[in-house]
Amino acid sequence: MTKLILHVVFLVVLSLSEVNSDTPAECYFEDIVGTWIIYESENVEQGKNCSAVNSDDFHETGLLQLIYPNAAIDKYNNLGTWTMIYNQGFEVRINNRVYFAFSKWKRVQSGRFVSICDETLPGWLHDVHGHDWTCFVGKKLIPSQPRKLAATQLVDTTTMDKLKKRLINNKDYIDAINRAQSRWTAKAYKEWETATISAAGQHHRRRRRKPNDLLLRYLSNSTGVTLAVLTTFLTSETNVSSEFCLLISYTNSAQGHCGSCYIFASVAVLESRYRILTQNEEKPTFSPQDVLNCSPYAQGCDGGFPFLIAGKHAEDFGMVTESCEPYLAHRFPCKNNRNIKSCKRYYATNYQYVGGYYGAGNEDLIKLAVYHNGPVAVGIQVYPDFYSYHSGIYYHVKDAMNFSASPYDEVAGTWKFFESERGLSRHTNCSTANPAQFRHVQVMQLLFPNVAIDSYGNRSVWTLIVNQGFEVNVNNRKYFAFTEWTEVSDHYAISICDKTRPGWAHDKYSRDWSCFAGQKIETSQKLRPKHHYKQVSNNLVNYNHPFYAEYRYTNDLRFIKKINKVQSSWKATAYPQFEDLSRLEMVRKLGGPKPRIYSRPKPAAVSERVKLLATELPKNFDWRNVSGINYVSPVRDQGQCGSCYAFASAAMLESRYRILTENMYQPVFSPQDIVDCSPYSQGCDGGFAYLVGGKYAEDYGWVLEQCSRYKGKKQDEKVCDVDRHCKRFYATDYAYVGGFYGGTSEPMMRLALVKNGPIAVGMNVFDDFMHYKGGIS
Repeated sequence: MTKLILHVVFLVVLSLSEVNSDTPAECYFEDIVGTWIIYESENVEQGKNCSAVNSDDFHETGLLQLIYPNAAIDKYNNLGTWTMIYNQGFEVRINNRVYFAFSKWKRVQSGRFVSICDETLPGWLHDVHGHDWTCFVGKKLIPSQPRKLAATQLVDTTTMDKLKKRLINNKDYIDAINRAQSRWTAKAYKEWETATISAAGQHHRRRRRKPNDLLLRYLSNSTGVTLAVLTTFLTSETNVSSEFCLLISYTNSAQGHCGSCYIFASVAVLESRYRILTQNEEKPTFSPQDVLNCSPYAQGCDGGFPFLIAGKHAEDFGMVTESCEPYLAHRFPCKNNRNIKSCKRYYATNYQYVGGYYGAGNEDLIKLAVYHNGPVAVGIQVYPDFYSYHSGIYYHVKDAMNFSASPYDEVAGTWKFFESERGLSRHTNCSTANPAQFRHVQVMQLLFPNVAIDSYGNRSVWTLIVNQGFEVNVNNRKYFAFTEWTEVSDHYAISICDKTRPGWAHDKYSRDWSCFAGQKIETSQKLRPKHHYKQVSNNLVNYNHPFYAEYRYTNDLRFIKKINKVQSSWKATAYPQFEDLSRLEMVRKLGGPKPRIYSRPKPAAVSERVKLLATELPKNFDWRNVSGINYVSPVRDQGQCGSCYAFASAAMLESRYRILTENMYQPVFSPQDIVDCSPYSQGCDGGFAYLVGGKYAEDYGWVLEQCSRYKGKKQDEKVCDVDRHCKRFYATDYAYVGGFYGGTSEPMMRLALVKNGPIAVGMNVFDDFMHYKGGIS
């Protein structure tokens, strides 16, 4: 389903005394900052109980330096971010990997614990797309002193000690609250009859220890922004403003005698964000019970943190609806097999604390977050009178966005998107899907050169894929499809540029897949003929025709001699292995018969900033010799298969992997996997590096050569028989140099090459290229 834009998440604490905590650990910034040694296990299943992994299975893999307040640096000098999870653990995001673990602790005697803040409990590590899971533990390079603490922390005021003994439904006490102030009103709740404050606390949220002074300096002292989602665990009579209720949801069911308000707050935020994103057209009710039973990131009825539930759990595992897993107010064994259970899952992404990390938020930032993005879940330090809360503090969210666009060329303009049911397998062959079964889901505006706006006003980006199709990335959902065309004869085709063939849609993390088709609202030059003639189109050349079938290649020595005579920038030579090849076999050696670029884009304008940066580049730079180190894989022969796009993509990814690991790892990826299995290319008939080195690498990942060895031909058209147990390597953040097709220039390519590593390019070549030996062609 639609990916929820969680640019903000959670703050501070909700605390009562005399009850159990989430974990007994209590660690602070000064305990966590520093250099950590990371020990990893082998790959594990998603969500595995990492505490069950044998300690001997962890092996040192690298270092992480955590710098106050939120900068992280790995051993390759990649810069990332990190955050405390209150005082219970930390999360690191760096080099497209995500680390999360709770801080270590141990019991030393009844009611006493020791926080071992320079070590972690076994935690979880995976890439930013939720692939390639391992377990890990961290140990600080310089140990810190263990912190001893009691299992509970007693309230240190005489008033609070007295209130522990009072009944919450004490009418005199409630009347006293209402007389003493006018900002909110108190009332009696039947469920609290005969309950003491301490007992009521056990029925709800578990105690949070107060952060130390170092952290409190960075937190707002104001309690003026109290959000309605915080009251969801009270009763169905909790009030919020009518205007606000038009866009948010809040649960009507109490959490019962289970400390799960952190889950109820989390699902309320997600439900509200979903309503906002769909303008209240869809109103899901998510299941707290699924989280209670199955989340490895919380402690069930003993508490947890919304950052780890509405954020991390929703991104890694997704949320199911209440109808799938009704709430029972008790934790049961997780019976939900995520691989086969039919319940649809809703995912979120881009979660973080308000301000970017724990401790960075304040009242103004919360106001901005609520106004721009929707309800947030916060924690507050509360006292026993909170259990009598009835009404009092309201807030209003109002946001309107208006955009307009004008059509541009065949693709730019306003499109209707029709989508199949979501939740399909990523291996679904959308090219065989029936668009008649798709439903209209939204309108998409594609503006020149690369701005996309969806029905809800979300702005993002799109790009042409040469002249073959387009990809849109908006509101954390990606759409890719080839342009529609129809064959009129062996030498004649019509491009239907205002329609797409059935393509693929999924969320940013390659989940929640569906098929879709696009139809432009504005009329374009629908029937654009592509006559077959030289340098215009040979997409539909009939290579079985005698004119082509009878042709055989020969090395014309006079032609080769003439090439070398008329110019000196490159050398030509004869290749005996090309002798007697057919025209189709020769074309496949030049990239395949299908990926033809009929009208190349002009180089983009070069900005002054790019010019300045380009002048700072070295005159000569070669990744094959950087201080004597070669980061480039050996050249491989594609044979008589038009798969150079796959080889170019593999070589680029192999080099990037070598660079990122300082040549410690030198993988050799499998082009055969692409030829046999990629839905984004045409096997031995060609393809595009953007779709293979980029999109396929992000959506499906690459396997190693030994998993699927190159055969120089496509296997059965309907069979992809690569061993599913083979490890896959993923890429992310792919884009054309310049951000979109046609947005690049020579200086930008030079900058990309030196900064990031080898890039895959396409060239328009002619018959003389078959004799190329060396030099600049």
